[in-house]
Amino acid sequence: MAVSSPGMAAFVSTLALLVPVILTALLVWKLVPFRWLKSGLITFCGAFCVWQLYYCWEDATGRAAERHYQQVKQVLATPRMWIDSSRLNGEQSIIALSLLGEGLVNYSVRFPAQRDEARQLTENALLALISPEGCPFENIRDTVAWRRRDDNLYLSHLNLLLGSYTQQLRADQANPYTQLHAQLSRHLAARLQAAPTRNAPSYGTTPDSLWVADNAVTLQSLFLRDALCSTAGSASLQRQWIHFIDSTGSTAKGLPFSELTRRRPPRGCANAWIGKYAAAYAPAFSADLWKKHKQDFKYNLGVASLFREYPPGYDLPADYDSGPMVLGVGASATGLALVGAKYQADYYTYYQLINSIKVAELAARMLTYCSHNDEWTQASGGWLSQAIQFSATARI
Repeated sequence: MAVSSPGMAAFVSTLALLVPVILTALLVWKLVPFRWLKSGLITFCGAFCVWQLYYCWEDATGRAAERHYQQVKQVLATPRMWIDSSRLNGEQSIIALSLLGEGLVNYSVRFPAQRDEARQLTENALLALISPEGCPFENIRDTVAWRRRDDNLYLSHLNLLLGSYTQQLRADQANPYTQLHAQLSRHLAARLQAAPTRNAPSYGTTPDSLWVADNAVTLQSLFLRDALCSTAGSASLQRQWIHFIDSTGSTAKGLPFSELTRRRPPRGCANAWIGKYAAAYAPAFSADLWKKHKQDFKYNLGVASLFREYPPGYDLPADYDSGPMVLGVGASATGLALVGAKYQADYYTYYQLINSIKVAELAARMLTYCSHNDEWTQASGGWLSQAIQFSATARI
């Protein structure tokens, strides 16, 4: 497959990433007196440069996505296979299935010959999401039940997955989910329109669940529905949502509060999520957010980078959303930054994060080997992590 202009941008970013490595190698050659140490360091720097260029080529040509796709084929072979083998809880499974659906759409664009197979896998993801094990409603087509409780997170990702499935249908193929998609889109739009903040509650069990990042997903699902139907019904909601965030729902630095009821501080995982999803319908807003996010949350480590979960000055503990945290660096914040960077076409940060993830995976394998406990590899290579990486690598 030919390397596109995004591929060229990725190549240029890779070269920029390698400049300090090459300069380091030259300094080592000049300053290190020990020949054996000099040879070892030069060899390491050279091997790293080769690997970095090779991965850039893999990513640009879709071969990295193809590796993930082979794994996706196995776990989504049937809806039951996902339910029995993904080992994810409710919310993680919802998000992973949604990301896999988007990844399959992008993959079928890269590899049109796989479109029919990718569509079937997307439908299997959809069926897993609306199965009794995956759905919080007794009957997902019961529109009255939607109005009785707040489940914006689930319904938004379901709506996005319905859109992903529809995107892969051929013109002569019937869509058995047309009515459900239309009804759900109208419901979500009405919920946003009725909310003074233009943000609907993510969960029905807690009063403080106006999570901005989840509503970015809602708007993306409505934007995709508009694109599929050649309408523009969500455009006004997008403008109102952005206006509220800019005027009331953000800090003095312009970063959105993670949750609006309690005006909770911005979070790394949330900022990355918004940067990913708002890139489609609010490119200027999301690009500005991504820039500010990196200023406050990114640890630049040369060929690698990590992301904080909370802004400087906040000493808050890890929680369900953050995942494990070490010295303020969050697993979720760093992992979700991968898709944020790719959807923002920030290839420099994207490849830094790829390097960080590869190191983390290697460390997890070593810990698993030493401790004889596979929890480490499950944490670094579980299906939520795989879904994030597939969504990122499949993105052109």
